[in-house]
Amino acid sequence: MKATLKMINIGNIQGEQIFEFESGEITIIVGPNMSGKSRTIKAIATIEAFPIKSKFLQQEALRLGVGNSLINYDEEDAEIELIYSSQHKHLKMTRNEEYETNTEGNENFLYSSMLVQNSRILENITYGNSDFSWIVKEMSLAKNYDIVLRILKSYDERISDFLIKIQENDSLIVEKIKKKDDIINKINEINQKIKKLNNEINALIEIDPKKKKRYDDLEAEIKEYGEELRKQEKFNRKLEVEIEKQESTIQSLNTKVESLKKNISKLKDRYKRLKEIEKEKDELNKEIKDFLKRKNKLTEPKVNLELDIKYLKNKIKFKICPTCGQSMEIFDTKDLESEIEEKNKKLKKIIDEINSLAEETKEREKKLKESEKLQGVHGEIASYAEQISNINRKNEENEKKKNLYKLDYEEKVKQFNEDKETLEGKIKEYEELKKKIAVSEKFIKISDEKSKLTNELGSFTIKEGNLKNEIEILSEIDLWGIKINDNKISKTILNKLKNELLEVYSFVELNSKEQKQGVAINFNENIEKVSKVIGFRNIKKIMLGLENYELKVFQKDKKQQILSNLSSSEKGIIAGILQISLKETYYADNPFFIGDEVIHSLDKTRVRIFLDYLKSLAKKYDWFVIFTQISDEEEVKDIRIIHYR
Repeated sequence: MKATLKMINIGNIQGEQIFEFESGEITIIVGPNMSGKSRTIKAIATIEAFPIKSKFLQQEALRLGVGNSLINYDEEDAEIELIYSSQHKHLKMTRNEEYETNTEGNENFLYSSMLVQNSRILENITYGNSDFSWIVKEMSLAKNYDIVLRILKSYDERISDFLIKIQENDSLIVEKIKKKDDIINKINEINQKIKKLNNEINALIEIDPKKKKRYDDLEAEIKEYGEELRKQEKFNRKLEVEIEKQESTIQSLNTKVESLKKNISKLKDRYKRLKEIEKEKDELNKEIKDFLKRKNKLTEPKVNLELDIKYLKNKIKFKICPTCGQSMEIFDTKDLESEIEEKNKKLKKIIDEINSLAEETKEREKKLKESEKLQGVHGEIASYAEQISNINRKNEENEKKKNLYKLDYEEKVKQFNEDKETLEGKIKEYEELKKKIAVSEKFIKISDEKSKLTNELGSFTIKEGNLKNEIEILSEIDLWGIKINDNKISKTILNKLKNELLEVYSFVELNSKEQKQGVAINFNENIEKVSKVIGFRNIKKIMLGLENYELKVFQKDKKQQILSNLSSSEKGIIAGILQISLKETYYADNPFFIGDEVIHSLDKTRVRIFLDYLKSLAKKYDWFVIFTQISDEEEVKDIRIIHYR
């Protein structure tokens, strides 16, 4: 089977570029740094995986340099076309993260079919992170179950918060009801006293029906206005609370905007640094080539010195005379030991220089790799800017609501002050009339006492009204947009909902666990099969634990090996085994298995075994197995294709 890959405006190439691959064999793309090896691999990953719906995998794609980060820096969009078998896939992407495709990709391709230096499998092993639970989750329905579990858990936590809040409110309500009852008793006492004083006043008033009627009317009006003012005060307080809520929301969103602006500032600094690296690209490539050239020149003298030292050591070991070349029982080895010491010094100097050149090369390659993240950073900045724009739109709406509440509040306060002024006028008239209809000093004294009690009654009535309002507020709860004014009913609903959620949670959790364990068992069977073929000198078994899904590596003596203590070659081969097992177990029907600059970390024997096994899988499943490899040959300017058959 043949596959044709066409790329337009991908990586550092403007315009069209075409590659052809054969299935059933291994294709190795060889070339120097920045020649286009990686972008070819990543273009295949992009068209096979995109569009990606999972937010987590979108971040993973960004980290791997897959997706719109491949677009040429001088272009606004790019296209990828992949034709094989009956498939004809076409993808167009823009810098604004818009993807148009004629076929749906499988986002799990990034995990199952792609082995690269910064792949999650290799990074976990390199840094000694044994947690591989994400594999069993991503490669099964457990991923969906776990999303449901997170949603259920968030609702359960919200319900618990509601119940705690209701419990706290109930305690406060009990206290406030006790205070309200005390105030009601006090109000009743005062009313009894006022009633008694009214009887005494009526006995002392000179009978003048008109004055008496006006006096009684004023008293009723004062009481009515007082009650109306208390209602207005209660309503005004509610408006104040709404205004405070809006201001708090606005402040919270403004804080978030400031945080996003700081993130943008940091990303812009990083973008600037990456741009500078991009400008240095040619110089960095030139330095890397120079380092590789110098390293190659040192390799031959290094090998010669190692052979010389080995030869001299064998002379001492087998007692061969350095002068005559004959075997002797006794001879002076000082000259040979001195020569070995001298050659060891030269060898150490060469090795140190080679290591130094390797470090220098690694440092510059790291910079070049960083420059590939340029578009990813650009995308993050755009994402943060969009979030700020959305928050600002929300804040505009909140500001409008706040201003409407304020306008209403100001009108109500104005009305309140007018009514208060009217009430004060009526109280003044009432006091003056009281003096006119008084028949004795005793009347004045009783009337003053009544006024004092009336004021006290008004004060207690306001307190009672405030407590009623507070109790109403404490008794009201908003359950996901539904307002309930009875805490007892709210608790009944919430507890019933909590129990039902627990049943659903247990059911989903069990299904998730079964899915994960099933995946882990299948995965382990394949790991064991691949391990037997590739083989290890010191490692007996590699597996995922069935409880916590940690990667476990056991030595020949059955002791568990710490991942970080593995050699770089062992780490590379284990990552390869896991990736092959993952591919063969869960995604064998997709014909692409790709790797970017990973085989160079293995020794020659391992490379041969590794590639031979992959070749057998390529033939078995009719896969396209495509790897990249860096070339250290100075004369090679472009990439070339090697067929490993």
